Order: sequence, then C-alpha cells, then structure tokens
Amino acid sequence: MSDGIIKVLPNVVADRIAAGEVIERPASVVKELVENALDARARRIEVELEAGGKSLVRVTDDGFGMTVEDALACFKRHATSKIDRFEDLELIRTYGFRGEALPSIGAVSRVRLVTRFHDQDRGTEVIFEGGRLLRHGEAGAPVGADIVVRDLFYNVPARRKFLKTLAGERAVCVEVVSRMALVRPDVSFHLLADGKTLLALPPADEFQRILDYFGPKSSRGGQRIEYESPGVGLVHGVIWHPNILHRPNRRGILVFVNGRPVRERLVVDSVSNACRGITPARRYPQAVVFLKLPGSRIDVNVHPAKAEVKFADEGAIRRLVKAGVARALSDAGVDLTAAMPLASGEPNERFAPPPPGQPFPSAVYGPRAEAGHDDVPFDVGLPEREREVGESVGPLPRSRASEEQMDFTTEAALPLYSDAPWEIRGQFADTFILVEYADRLLVIDQHAAHERVIYEELAARERGGSAASQELLLPPLVELSAADAGRVSELLGLLETYGFRVETAGASAFRVMAVPEFVGAGEEQQVAVEVLSELARIGDDAPLAQLSHLMRSTIACKAAIRAGERLTREGMISLVRRLLASSNRSTCPHGRPTTAELSETQIRRWFRRS
Repeated sequence: MSDGIIKVLPNVVADRIAAGEVIERPASVVKELVENALDARARRIEVELEAGGKSLVRVTDDGFGMTVEDALACFKRHATSKIDRFEDLELIRTYGFRGEALPSIGAVSRVRLVTRFHDQDRGTEVIFEGGRLLRHGEAGAPVGADIVVRDLFYNVPARRKFLKTLAGERAVCVEVVSRMALVRPDVSFHLLADGKTLLALPPADEFQRILDYFGPKSSRGGQRIEYESPGVGLVHGVIWHPNILHRPNRRGILVFVNGRPVRERLVVDSVSNACRGITPARRYPQAVVFLKLPGSRIDVNVHPAKAEVKFADEGAIRRLVKAGVARALSDAGVDLTAAMPLASGEPNERFAPPPPGQPFPSAVYGPRAEAGHDDVPFDVGLPEREREVGESVGPLPRSRASEEQMDFTTEAALPLYSDAPWEIRGQFADTFILVEYADRLLVIDQHAAHERVIYEELAARERGGSAASQELLLPPLVELSAADAGRVSELLGLLETYGFRVETAGASAFRVMAVPEFVGAGEEQQVAVEVLSELARIGDDAPLAQLSHLMRSTIACKAAIRAGERLTREGMISLVRRLLASSNRSTCPHGRPTTAELSETQIRRWFRRS
C-alpha cells in the first residue's frame, strides 16, 4: 500500500503560512503591538519606525508587563490570557484574544522582548527569530514592555517584495497609530520615524483628539454625535456639516465598534445615507463613528486581522447610526426634512415654486460667486418697462409645446464639427459658453471644458518631461494630519512632474515653492493648498496609472476656471480652441459631459415653427 499524498507541514512552515494571515505589512505589527499595550492598561505608548517599519518596529509601553513565564508563553500559538472557553468570545472587551499576534510576528522577523511585571524587581529578556526561541534570561527593565521587531519578512522574500515604498509603509503605520489614538484619547501616543517625531499626542478629550486627527481644516463645522437606542446600543462621535467639510470618497468616515477600528460598509453607508440631499453631488461626509454594542450582538471573530465584524441585527444598526447622525445635524441647524426623499404625492416646501415675480432659487449650495448682477439669471434683452410687466404677471398658461422635453444631446458634437465654422455667442450664467455652428447651438460647461484641457496638457507633460512652473513669492504653508502628510510625502515626486515643487516643513507640514504655469494669477496659493489637501485624501494605494489619473484630475479640477466666473470674449475663444484640440473633449476627467447641443429644428419645434 503506497503512502498518501497529503502530508502534515512542519511547524516552521505552518507558522509562516499562518503568520501571513495576521501580519501583512509593518502596519500589522504596529497594530498588534499597540493593541497588546492597550490591553496591558498602558497610559503611554511609544512607537518607533525605521525604513517604514521594514527594518525596525519598536513599541514601548508602561503597562503592567509580563512575568518570565508569560514572556515565554506569549510566543506560543493560541496562548492567551483573554479567554478560557469559546463562550467567552461574547464577553470580549480586549483587542487581542486569539493568541496569534506575537507567534505570527516572531515567525517572520527577529524579535527582542524586554518586560517587567509590575510587582517584580527584575525583568525578562526573550530573543525570538524566525519562529525559534534563541535565548532568554533576566534583564533590567522598567515596568511594562519593550518589543523590538527587526527585518520583517526576512525569511519570506516573496512577501517582502510586495511591500510598498518606505514612505508608503510609513504612512500606513501612522494611520494605524492615529486611529488607535482616536479610540483611546486618555492615553499618550508618541510616534518616531527615522528620527523624526510624526505624532506627539498627550491625553485629551475625545472631541479634541478627533480634531487633532483630521488637522487644522477640521476645526470648523464639527458636531457631536450622541444617541442611544435601548436594547441596541450607543453611537457617539463627530459628524461635520456636509456643506462645510466633505470628501471625494468614503475614507473620511471612520468606524469603531467597541473600541476596535473596523472596515464596516454598513455603517459607512448609513452615515452617507443620513446626509443624502445635503451633501454636494459625488461627495461624502466626514465623520468619526463609535458604536458601543453588547458583545452578544456582534461577532468580532470573522476576520483574521479582526478588521471586520458581523452584526446580529443589521437593520437595527442602520437605524441607530442614521438616527444618531440625524440628531447631530438637526442640532446644528440642518433642515433634514427638506433633504429627505418624500412619499409619492407629499408636498415639499423646499421645492415649491416661488411666488409670482420672485426669481427661482439657485440650485448650487450658497450664493453664486458673481459681482454686480441681480437675481435674474440672464438678461433677456427686454426694455425696462416690458421686463417689469413680465415680472409682475402670474405664471403663463402651459402650452402643449412647453410640455415637450427639451432634448439636449450630450453626446458632444464638437468631435463631429471641429472643422466647421463656429462663433462665440456669449456666456450664460457666468458658467456656460454658448457657441453657434452650422444649424446648432452648443452649450459648453466652462469648468468641465477647462478641466479636460488641463488634464490633457498634464498628460502630455508627463510623457514628455516636467511641466513648466512659476515660483511663488510667498510660499504657502500647508498643514495636514500626520496620516495625510505621510500620503502626500509619497506623491511629491509625481507632483514635481506636473509643475508643483513642494518641500517638507516639519513632521506634517509642507511649503509649496512653485505651481504650474497654467494656474491663474492671484489663485496660486489657493490652488496649491487645495491640491495638497485633496491629494492627501487620495492616498497611494492605487496602481501608478490610476494614481496619475487621480492626480491629474485633482489638479485640473482645482486649477480650472470656476463656475460663476465671468470670461472675456478672448478667453472663451481660447478655451473653445483648446478644447477642440483635445483628444477626449466630450467629457471632463470625472466623466461629466463638457458640452450639450441643441439643433435649430428642436428650437423651432418648441415655437411650432416649420
């Protein structure tokens, strides 16, 4: 009888495979060690990194420490002080409970642990390398623990080669520590990277710690969330007024369940839905949401790195979060009833027509940026007397023709008619350029068109060398959160390709020395600040091609002509010519149409002309 083909793997191989589920990168080491320090009731935690954590991760705490027996046992798989039986999982109040962190770290790195239990005079040193105990013995040490992890994945080269750049890995580590600091504002956190202090957070209240996380831009518009539903749980945190501070993606919504940072789409969507109708299009609110739930109502054991949880009653959690956010916004004076979708046939005063003689309200958030114009959207060219009469009469009776849909074609006609004669006919609402060509009227969104033009020019510069720059006489200082600063640091080289020259000015600040030459006079500082702030939210997780697209889109959006900006005739002609020369002129980089066209036949049909 031949031997079977299924074999039991050696322990060293099995440990390295198992470690891959828990330890993905240096930030995973930081997370596990900081969580252990918090479980040990530490009041001060210091984290030190070298080479983004690839060469060294060191976490020192002043918790209650370990005895020599515990210091040796903690490197054994599934050795834990948190649970004794399976039923204890429902009562978990600690971060760790599986007993996998230190064995996993020790399997793929070189570890030195020095610790001293709070009621003992001498400490213990343990040296662990590649899954093997090399030595242990007595050592002098203060109460607490000092764990040094060197050469992560030195024995798993396949995993090491997939790590990001030093700046990229450092940024993720900063993010991990920052989020843990949000959970425990009563604990002091200090983060040092390659000799530079990136975080220095003394104990603070929850609200102040949240403001520290998001940086100076978050100081306005934050509203506390505090709501409890009997039998379900408590939600608390901070939500920013969606018209004051919002994000291009959902990364600004941070979720914590029973003190544990998690990726929980259900909660994120609940926050977004609660703000629907008051958040600008394609933007998302910024919020920090803490959920405190009974242990029996959640499962924290559904993800290897405990980054996800499962709720026993998802509907109840949705209602809890939405109610908490709605109450916070209502307390801030936000009229949510006007923004919420209504049942069929139910009137909504916000969208009711204005009284006769009153202009329709603007569809944008806030007043339109224009000088010297009244509320009439455009000058219809009537004599003054006729205009007064027209404004005083009631609504005109609706004709059958007026009920026909105005069929604007957004399959932009520019590519088809680029060789035909065209003429600028004016600017409507300081936002749209009107162009007549052949038998058609073309309406061009000046912001979307300029975005496309800038985007294409940046792409050409990226292929052919760096874009020309203009030096700033007074370089602005841009301050970001530590986590955002780490992400921007990763993008400085690519920024230079597009004409920005940015220098670091401290742990989480940057000095913008130059901007691209296409940035308008007087707007250099505003564009520089907005671009850096927006790029911090993009991050560097995307592939290079996608990252380049996101950066070009962001720069184009911030540097483009704004809606509501009055253009000269020469400026309109120049923009239309440059748009005609673009290879992808039908849409802006975000996918919105740059143009809409209306044929003479359609216009005649409205007025029943043959």
